[in-house]
Amino acid sequence: PGFDENAYVDHSRFDSAPLADLVGEFADLRSANLAMIRRFNEDDWSLAGTASGSRVTTRALAFIMAGHVLHHLDILQTRYGVGGVSS
Repeated sequence: PGFDENAYVDHSRFDSAPLADLVGEFADLRSANLAMIRRFNEDDWSLAGTASGSRVTTRALAFIMAGHVLHHLDILQTRYGVGGVSS
């Protein structure tokens, strides 16, 4: 099942953590996710399960994860002025 991210955040105490710590945790989680994905073999990519009542494959979840990272990077930039794209 899905979850209510707003209820999660309401009880997370993220607002009491320094922004630098949150950015570091974000980077650590991203590294861990990439390490996990690198271990997948060809058969792993087509495995499927159910998430929030819908069928989803490992491949689809990897794309969702990538898009979700972009979503969070945008929040860090627009709300907190952290990061950004350099040309």
